[in-house]
Amino acid sequence: MVMDFSGGPWLDHAPAKLLDFDLKALSQLRLPVLLINGERDHADFVEVSDRLEATLPDAERIRIPEAGGFPTWEYPGRVNAEVRQFLERVG
Repeated sequence: MVMDFSGGPWLDHAPAKLLDFDLKALSQLRLPVLLINGERDHADFVEVSDRLEATLPDAERIRIPEAGGFPTWEYPGRVNAEVRQFLERVG
């Protein structure tokens, strides 16, 4: 996996752009949402998930143990099991 990753996002020298969430619109979303972070995820990703979890009325959040910023690549079996359980609960 590491050998296949180009590192492009970290090699781009363009200034970072802040995401502008429409928090009011998100707070009115009436869908179950699953947020996924790795236990060792980048602080910026965790902060975005924190904001989304606090805003979305029906958000559920999981943290994949030992994973970093790419839990779906690092531990696809764990992530798939969590997604399957989520879909069974909300389906």
